[in-house]
Amino acid sequence: MAGKRSSPRLSLYAAGVIMLVALLAFPAFALAHAAVARAEPAPGSVLQQAPERVIIRFTEPVEPRFSKITVLDSQGRQVDKGDSERYQNDPAAISVTLQPLPDGIYTVAWTNLSAVDGHGLSGSYVFSVGVPLPVAPQPVTPRGEGPAFLQSPAEPVLHWLGLLSILTIIGTLVFELFIARAVFAAATESASPQMESQINLRTFKLAWLAVGVFAMASIGDLIVKTSLANNIPLLQALGRPALSFLETGWGGLWLWRMNILLAMFAVLLLAWLDRHKRRESGGREWQIVALVLAAGVLFTISLVSHGAAVTEIRAAAIFSDYLHLLAASVWVGGLFYLALVVPPIMKAQRQRQKVVGGRRDVAFCPESHVAAMSRFSALATLSVGTLLITGLYSAWAQVTTVEAIDTTYGKVLLAKLGLIVPLLALGAVNSFWVKPRLATNGKALTWLRRVVTIEAILAILVLLSVGILISLEPARQAVSRQEIVQTGQLVLQTTAEDINVKVIIEPGNIGTNLAAVFLTDRTGRPVVNASAMALQLTYLDRDLEPATYFPIDHGSGIWVEHEAVMSVAGNWQARLTIQRPDAFDATATLRFPFPPGAGAIIVPSAKTGKLLWIAEMVLLGILALGVSLHTIRVRRGRS
Repeated sequence: MAGKRSSPRLSLYAAGVIMLVALLAFPAFALAHAAVARAEPAPGSVLQQAPERVIIRFTEPVEPRFSKITVLDSQGRQVDKGDSERYQNDPAAISVTLQPLPDGIYTVAWTNLSAVDGHGLSGSYVFSVGVPLPVAPQPVTPRGEGPAFLQSPAEPVLHWLGLLSILTIIGTLVFELFIARAVFAAATESASPQMESQINLRTFKLAWLAVGVFAMASIGDLIVKTSLANNIPLLQALGRPALSFLETGWGGLWLWRMNILLAMFAVLLLAWLDRHKRRESGGREWQIVALVLAAGVLFTISLVSHGAAVTEIRAAAIFSDYLHLLAASVWVGGLFYLALVVPPIMKAQRQRQKVVGGRRDVAFCPESHVAAMSRFSALATLSVGTLLITGLYSAWAQVTTVEAIDTTYGKVLLAKLGLIVPLLALGAVNSFWVKPRLATNGKALTWLRRVVTIEAILAILVLLSVGILISLEPARQAVSRQEIVQTGQLVLQTTAEDINVKVIIEPGNIGTNLAAVFLTDRTGRPVVNASAMALQLTYLDRDLEPATYFPIDHGSGIWVEHEAVMSVAGNWQARLTIQRPDAFDATATLRFPFPPGAGAIIVPSAKTGKLLWIAEMVLLGILALGVSLHTIRVRRGRS
């Protein structure tokens, strides 16, 4: 009989070795949404001379193979040379050369694929050569509608399943290694001999199920992204298109993720075999290896997160995102483990109650329960604190401005915070109400099971909101795009000598605008002693000849220029020279983006990001020290 059992074990060991060898032999591949940051010619620009090429810079690095610019004339004929390529080794810029262009109106259509998160976007805009545009143009919103543009309804679900499964794996292994092994052994020896094996079997079943779900979600994500990048149905994305997509930066990291996952599955098999052979003393080393591999899988997720696309603070953003996911794994995954483990403990408790006469107030091995909850409370406190600290940094990196909260990303983020509040409240109930009663009240385990179940459900909803956030355009980027396409009155204010100067430019579109200048003194009364005014408009992003205008005096301190031409989007400067016969000339200089928001892509400040990162590290250190000191004090009090 023993010989028959050894054969399948040897086969499983051999299979694990073969999978590990395959992992080592697998060929390595080199390692957010990429919206338009700047374009040349600019959207809506009116040029007197035809450009030689079109250049578009995006907010993230893009894949040249899946990124393209096409330029069409008013008859729909392609007027570029079809040579879209990376521009001057800039990973975030592509360009295409143009044929000689006659005067006319031209449409630039672009499509790209982010090298960071594998998302693709497309859009278009117009410019003209030698002729005015008939209407004030606006850039076309990228593929999808509104600021969210969820490209596929399947993406949030796949991201949610992937996070749910990998967090479950890590949380289960952490709880098993650092809590269950040290605490539940005493309960097992003093009560039901079947409980340890039951918990052990459930633990590995949960881990293997999570591995399978993560693998399927990852494969589904690959198929969806391949379908979107090639604009083909999902079924047609299978095979050669998917293999081609694996050659992208995102695809290379996907391969690494799947290879690590395969190795982790093999190690979990070895851990289960070792545990089955040596019972509670076995499998620990293999579980530690599996935990390290699972953390590696999590790191590949951070490398394709929104944080990885913030080039100004990339290292800090990836670090914060990764630490955030690790903390969530310990806390949320631990909740799932508790929901799995508590039922067999309750069953053993009921058996214990029958032995002692059915007394309901008898607690089954209460010291072990209290010890387990105390250890988990310490880990949960550390995890929750880490989640809050790193979450604030990540929120700042992706939202950055208050205005960005009023976007789909910002609203989903607020909804996520709304779910976390009751989750924290239930955690407090467990720590301060349920845990103290475990040693004196046998019903406390029932309360624990109910509270943990509700916590696990809320955690699943929180992860669903995270899956949606991953699929959305970051809030700062969405509000930047909204500002870029908006038109309307532009109001500028400054002071010159003793004069308050207010300039209104309307309608705030590319082309001819009205510029009205209002002059008041410090008390708010109109300045009526100005005899002449000069308005010089200068485009700052290129060395172009400035244009000078002489506004007309309309009385009461109001001067108006009816034909101020601003034909290029970007950064401008308005310089006003005000002449007064009874005082010194006054000069006012104002710099501004035009149209409102043009060229003003919101990015986190590198200097601020560095300071916040230092503050984050200090707070994390204080948190770890505080939790450690509290844990030591509690243990000393018990001893």
